[in-house]
Amino acid sequence: MKQRRRPIHLHVMVSEEEQALIRERMAEAGIRNMGAYMRKMALNGYVLHVALSPVRELVSLQRRCSNNLNQVAIQANTRGFISQMLRNPIYAQADLEMYEFFKSQGTVVINEAADFAGTNGCYLYQGRDVQARKSKHLKDQILVVAPSEGLVSADVWLRCRKKLMANTTFQNGRKAKNTWLAGKVKCGRCGYALMSVGNPSGVQYLRCSKRADNKSCPGCGTLRTREFEQFIYGEMVKKMDQFHTLTGKRETVNPKLTALKVELAHVEDEIEKLLNTLTGASAVLISYANTKIEELDVQRQTLSKEIAALSAESMSPDQIERLSVYLNRWEEIDFDDRRQVADSLISQIRATGECVAIEWKI
Repeated sequence: MKQRRRPIHLHVMVSEEEQALIRERMAEAGIRNMGAYMRKMALNGYVLHVALSPVRELVSLQRRCSNNLNQVAIQANTRGFISQMLRNPIYAQADLEMYEFFKSQGTVVINEAADFAGTNGCYLYQGRDVQARKSKHLKDQILVVAPSEGLVSADVWLRCRKKLMANTTFQNGRKAKNTWLAGKVKCGRCGYALMSVGNPSGVQYLRCSKRADNKSCPGCGTLRTREFEQFIYGEMVKKMDQFHTLTGKRETVNPKLTALKVELAHVEDEIEKLLNTLTGASAVLISYANTKIEELDVQRQTLSKEIAALSAESMSPDQIERLSVYLNRWEEIDFDDRRQVADSLISQIRATGECVAIEWKI
């Protein structure tokens, strides 16, 4: 016979009432073996009974929740729902920042800038005429303000969308060829965008997009991209030096600033429409368009100055400090951070080989 772990036998005499009371205590402690109960009480003086049923129920619920979340994640990734939600701004609160983003990407915006009040979502229609890779490029797609309410802030949605575009636009192992001033630099003669292109020797130059399309603009002259970027960086440093002693206010929504931005977006849209009508137009129409463009340009410059003044007043110390840090560490920060700094300080740059005019946001 196998040797017992506890070979010593103890015998205790009790009455019937005491036996009944002992069994009652055993039931309360959840112990069925009387020897185990007597030994526990003799050695420790108490029996610790932990009620685990609520814990078991919690574990069961957590397991069900995990399974459900896994199923949601599987379905979302299988059907591409998350990707579609990041690309289409139906859940985003469409404001002026979103309006300017889509306009800069070449999207056809049906609504006026004033309709982008930051409350409703918007629909993005791709259409049949959009070229290949339409999930990556927004040019010629159609944007319409939706009747439904937006749920996600425009700032959050735009950060996700720009990250998505950056992840899919450029192949792995390749660097972006665009300058960090892309979208900001316009031809000083025709007003069309300047694009950075390289020659066989590897030097990047800024070229007028209108001249590249149909030769109807004499061009901006010789502007080397890297030298031009260095010049603009120097101008940004000088501009920020003026704000180091400012006592900034807490950031608040300025209705007057918002209204001016809406009006500026409308004026720029009118200028763009007039510029698009000049190709192949008659002499009379060109003369009329030029006069109208000059009037709108004066209005645009006035609005830009008012916006710059109001933006400077509302600039917080945190913003000043953040931009100053970026400018001081310019060689260390990445391409996206440089674009962010330029976007915070500069509204537009008109440039030729002889003259550069910067419209500041502050």
